[in-house]
Amino acid sequence: MSTKAQLKTYKFEKVVLYELKSDFYSDYLRILSTKNDNVSLLIVATPMGNEATLNIGKNHYVVYSNDGKLFKLDIEATLEKNKYRLDTNPSILLSEMEPDIKILKTSETGSFEGKRYSIYKIMGDPRKGSDSVELGIDTASALNTVPFLMPSLDIKGLVYSVGTHIKLKSYGNVRDILKKEEEPEDSDKKKITDFVIQFDQAAAIQEYKKAYLQKKATKDTLPVKKATKRH
Repeated sequence: MSTKAQLKTYKFEKVVLYELKSDFYSDYLRILSTKNDNVSLLIVATPMGNEATLNIGKNHYVVYSNDGKLFKLDIEATLEKNKYRLDTNPSILLSEMEPDIKILKTSETGSFEGKRYSIYKIMGDPRKGSDSVELGIDTASALNTVPFLMPSLDIKGLVYSVGTHIKLKSYGNVRDILKKEEEPEDSDKKKITDFVIQFDQAAAIQEYKKAYLQKKATKDTLPVKKATKRH
């Protein structure tokens, strides 16, 4: 059965940009979402290159693109991330659940470009040596970036900061953000006003299933060395 007809187009209208700080350098996370928030594209820019995850409903796919328009499933990366999953589902888990995490609202607030937001304290499990960390978030915002940054938290809203390692840089309409990021030398070039991609989910599922079964068959047929008896 051909899956060419199942190639779908997704137009992203909202974008949020975060700086992910480490001791020596910073990565940048860009979260793009469709108007109804049903589909989102996460792109992490690192010194080693870009990493992308496409979220369609409850499915999360590791993807790549050679032209920024047509996205495909990254088979090898998915096999590695799903090495403990014993099935043919290419969807990855964004994070392991942490049922012992507690979140408490403090009386403190923060501000970003004149907007105030609340400060919460995330309490980890002391038995695991987890420290508390401050979370800056606007729970009244229509944007919800919690599932992408801290999936285990039972709270919704626009995250402004997580400790000192995750900081909000900008957010808004894709067209407005692209206009702000436009370089002066690009003024004579055609303006980019939309962020539109294509992805064939059905084909990705079939390709991954084939690759998974081939890898499993190869692993199952490898000779097993028998243990020698010691006297």
